[in-house]
Amino acid sequence: MKQLDLFKLPKVENKKGKKGRRQAKKLSIEMPIMVRPEWPYEYIKNTDFLPSIAEDLSKQMAIGLDIETYGLDPYVDEIRLVQLSREGKTYLLDYGKMGTIGPVSEVLKDGPLKVGHSLQFENKMISKWFGYDFYPQFCTMTGAKLINAGQKKFGFKLVDVVLEYLGVELDKTEQTGDWSQELTERQLVYAALDSECPLKMHPDMMRKLNRMKLKDTAFLEFELLPAVAAMELAGIRVNEKKWQALADENEIKRDNLFSQLQEMAEEAIPGRGYNFNPRSHIQVREVLKAQGLEVTSTAVDNIKRFHKEYPFIELLLEFRELQNRVSTFGSAFLDHIHEITGRIHPDFWPLGTDTGRYNCSNPNLNNIPNDPRWRECFIPAEGFVYSIFDYSQIELRIAACIANDSVMLRAYREGIDLHRLTAATIYGCKVTEVTPAQRQASKAINFGLIYGMSAETLMVYAKNSYGVNMTIEEAKRYRTKFFQKYRGLKAWHSEAYRIVDREVVQMRTIGGRLRKWADNKPWITHLLNTPVQGTAADGMKAAHVLLYNALKSFGYDARIVNVIHDEFIVEVREDLQEDVAEIQRGCMKKGMEVYVKDVPVVVEGGTGSSWASK
Repeated sequence: MKQLDLFKLPKVENKKGKKGRRQAKKLSIEMPIMVRPEWPYEYIKNTDFLPSIAEDLSKQMAIGLDIETYGLDPYVDEIRLVQLSREGKTYLLDYGKMGTIGPVSEVLKDGPLKVGHSLQFENKMISKWFGYDFYPQFCTMTGAKLINAGQKKFGFKLVDVVLEYLGVELDKTEQTGDWSQELTERQLVYAALDSECPLKMHPDMMRKLNRMKLKDTAFLEFELLPAVAAMELAGIRVNEKKWQALADENEIKRDNLFSQLQEMAEEAIPGRGYNFNPRSHIQVREVLKAQGLEVTSTAVDNIKRFHKEYPFIELLLEFRELQNRVSTFGSAFLDHIHEITGRIHPDFWPLGTDTGRYNCSNPNLNNIPNDPRWRECFIPAEGFVYSIFDYSQIELRIAACIANDSVMLRAYREGIDLHRLTAATIYGCKVTEVTPAQRQASKAINFGLIYGMSAETLMVYAKNSYGVNMTIEEAKRYRTKFFQKYRGLKAWHSEAYRIVDREVVQMRTIGGRLRKWADNKPWITHLLNTPVQGTAADGMKAAHVLLYNALKSFGYDARIVNVIHDEFIVEVREDLQEDVAEIQRGCMKKGMEVYVKDVPVVVEGGTGSSWASK
């Protein structure tokens, strides 16, 4: 791929200058007149003009890019219009009529910087219908999010960002118009603005990214877009019968628990059981009060500790969990299976969280229960296997680097299991004498306390996440011993408490990704987990780019189908699994090592017949 410094391009001036929000051009959707493009546009329906357009665009350093489609489904809805802007002019190529964009494809594949908004969609549609990725690219939605650094001062749709950066209020009523008919002037004006505006915003956004030292983070996010689009297109396969059986089983269990809760409510308060609603906090408090327990909140963290004394609470919590699974992972989950591909194609959002970690929706694969019965429902195609690898204790390793904790750093460099080391510390035994139960408890302690949990929260977290019971006195004692052992972590936490009350608080990852708090006070946990989880996200994304590019030559024989937290799942043809596993392990290690240099990066995993195989 041709490399280009995205941050040293010639300035594209907006002749009218940037306007503030109060001076924005207002447009009522009831008015027949739209805000018109500043640059003239040419509507191209004849392929004879394509060579000269390609030549003109290839001479530019940066061009605006947008597409209009017949719909949003890349497996059903084709591209109608390809809009390409250069300073002073916009070309509207009617692909729907011409059936090709000819030599202009070479401009997209390489050549000038392509500037657009929410380019993940363009990446997906162009890859599906034109059969290639386009490079290099600059996404103004991504840039705006990075500059905003988690403050949420404005929205990130094109209309919001254009208003913020150009002072122009766009009319988006044509977004849902009919693009299958002869295009109207309003549609052409709308389409021209969608490629012209990102190119105009690019210089100011580029300067801000440079000034805020976000250049490297932005470049990583831009390179990632084709890889994420390819993962969405690939989709993931689900065993429908197995999933439906689990869904039915959970519904039956939920209904049985509901009946038992009604009986308990009736026993506690005669007459209440017949209309008892376990989702009503008021009614739950009434029943608990009748049983001798008064609580101000029925949240899990508040009532979980009483579950041994009150069977009602035990059943209530089990009911809530099952109810959540039924609503999230019930029969309706299978509605996401695409009728053409037979797969689920979730939406992945590389900047879906303030820390920079991926998010997923429609459906959210990140929330699939870590239970073999559910995960074995996700299966590769016939003749394929899953190659599943993740990072070993990556957040603890990054925390050791950020806090410069000498004990943790030495343990990782010498290959000592940190969970065993912590267990030996809190239980007063040798590392070689640590039992499996003690090591399990130390997992909760390590992962909970690096982010500043209190003893009370640690007690609940250990039970809920690791099935480890500890009293409040034990939790306090473990917490004290933990920070006596890891003094670097303690100093790092003290620094977080020192800066939390500043007027403007900001944190960066090792790679420079920025998160700011200006209008609200951050939680201590945010100040601690942002640089750790954000650095892990940076490493994951670098690995994603490397792995995607490394697997391109395999085509459909090896594709990334899921990314979850610190794990990559690749669907690979059976006879290629050893080669691909080695590539996957190498790319993951190399990507994370860009940011994690002071301790070894360890990648673990293997291949199998389902997501549960690892």
